[in-house]
Amino acid sequence: MRNRSAKLDFDTLEFEDKGDSAAVVAVRLMRLFEFMIDKKDLEKIGKFHVQKNSISFEGVTEEDADRKFNSLIAKNMPHLRNRLTGRKTVYVHQNSGIPLIGTLYFGIVDKGSDMIEIKPITGCNIDCVFCSVGEGLHSKKEADYVVEDDYIIAELKKLLDFKRHDGMKIFINPHGEPLLYSNIIPLVEKISAFGYVDTISIITNGTMLTEKLIDELEGAGLTQMNLSLNSPDPEKSKALSGLNSYDISRIKGMAEYACKNKKLKVVIAPVWIKGLNDDDIEELIKFAKSIGAGIGIQKFIAHKGGKKPSKEIEWDEFYGKIDEFEKKYGLKLRYCEKIEKTKELPMPFRKDETVKAAVVCEGRRKNERIAAAEQRSILVYGCMKNNGSEIRVKMKAAKHNIFTAEEI
Repeated sequence: MRNRSAKLDFDTLEFEDKGDSAAVVAVRLMRLFEFMIDKKDLEKIGKFHVQKNSISFEGVTEEDADRKFNSLIAKNMPHLRNRLTGRKTVYVHQNSGIPLIGTLYFGIVDKGSDMIEIKPITGCNIDCVFCSVGEGLHSKKEADYVVEDDYIIAELKKLLDFKRHDGMKIFINPHGEPLLYSNIIPLVEKISAFGYVDTISIITNGTMLTEKLIDELEGAGLTQMNLSLNSPDPEKSKALSGLNSYDISRIKGMAEYACKNKKLKVVIAPVWIKGLNDDDIEELIKFAKSIGAGIGIQKFIAHKGGKKPSKEIEWDEFYGKIDEFEKKYGLKLRYCEKIEKTKELPMPFRKDETVKAAVVCEGRRKNERIAAAEQRSILVYGCMKNNGSEIRVKMKAAKHNIFTAEEI
């Protein structure tokens, strides 16, 4: 009788044997996230051997190996970490019991219009001093999220079928850098296959762009790339990004390359921060015009939980200067897409309502949890209960199917 053996192959998992002196095998999810499996647990399945995207076992059938190994994955997945930020990470997938609608942290945000926001990941590879959501390499947040692309696609399809509205705009706009999401190309490809979708856009800091990636994004169906460039000056751009290795020359080169592809619209999207880059806005306008890119100037606004490096520019001053620049350069500088109202999903909860929910994962800050009820996620403040705990919460805010509550 031949010796039985089983080889398990994976698309989103990678393996690294840490060597004979190490007691664990590293398992990486979507390249950026990692947890460890004890070698003794693997040896209980059979003598094993790892390759980049596969693991093989001797003396066991493929069916048994698959069942036992998946059990180990489930056991160790709660220890998942973001290799960039070091934070504990929640993998939100179709069997996780975590709804994709209900929170701004991850998933799908629909405010009753023809624009839907997609948030597949959290975490950023730079540390912008003005970040509106307080993200970055040195953020004090306690948890990250990464969402299975097939889960996003399945739930997005349900939402699009509900709206039944042509010309939908999908904006990939996470709390962090979207190009850290290793499945960004298949995500864009799958979204572009939907009949109702007209445009797919993304906002990126540009540090991960290459000519090859730009070509792949365009080929997958991306129609617009918004680039967050905030100063053309090498030293000032490093200070604003919070990263000494930030290379504004390379990123400008990527912007110019992207503009050569006429199918992909490029928008330079600086944030005007009073006292920090006042003199740079006009230079960025000149740069955008020189490469044939659009430009949309944003006013720095201090948000709760965001970074606050300076006082806000007064709106009158901001718009006065924008009007001046528009006349001088003959460009539209107020980036504002035309948004149409559409059907909005019914809201199962109202403000001040008391709701029974189940804790499904950690929140991003101390004493926060995400709970689930009626196929919605709810951000719960003042809660430290374990996953699976049944709780009662009072809704503090309920708008556009975004819910925050307090445990009672």
